[in-house]
Amino acid sequence: MFEFAQNFFRRDQPFCVGEFPQIWASFIDAFIDTIHAQGPAATRPTQIAEPVTFLPAAERIVAIGDLHGDVDKTKRALRLGGLIDEAGNWTGGHTVAVQVGDQLDRGGNEVEILYLLERLQKQAARAGGALHVLNGNHEFMNIAGDVRYATQQGSTDFLRWRTVQGIGDNMKSSCGCGPAQGWCSR
Repeated sequence: MFEFAQNFFRRDQPFCVGEFPQIWASFIDAFIDTIHAQGPAATRPTQIAEPVTFLPAAERIVAIGDLHGDVDKTKRALRLGGLIDEAGNWTGGHTVAVQVGDQLDRGGNEVEILYLLERLQKQAARAGGALHVLNGNHEFMNIAGDVRYATQQGSTDFLRWRTVQGIGDNMKSSCGCGPAQGWCSR
């Protein structure tokens, strides 16, 4: 058995140079996303859609304001709006929810919030609803390098995110799935 496995996973075998790098890279991406989301992560989009600038009227619209890195208050606001259950899954049906920005700063769970919102966007779409996530002034300030409202906890959260991303990239590269082979592109 050991000899079979040793020969099967040699880099000169068709599976190793053909299918395995893609399967391995996909597994690592899902594994890393699950770590960041601290639970089930959203599936990756197969293609990027053009931004929508006009939407038809909705029967029910819920707006949710500044989340500022507080995942507990984020989940509470989503529950109060009738959008998620206790497990954090979409229950809003055809509701259209708009998160008006400011996911970042002042808290320490920013990455988890971003992954939660991404997962809920997918669940809402499958249920016939929608969750639109906008960038607020805090997102724009961070992009511009103005981090005066960032907390040490938030900075540590993003450093942890980048470290885990690096571990995933290293795991892919160690099996011949590196950037040169095109398998590390997210």
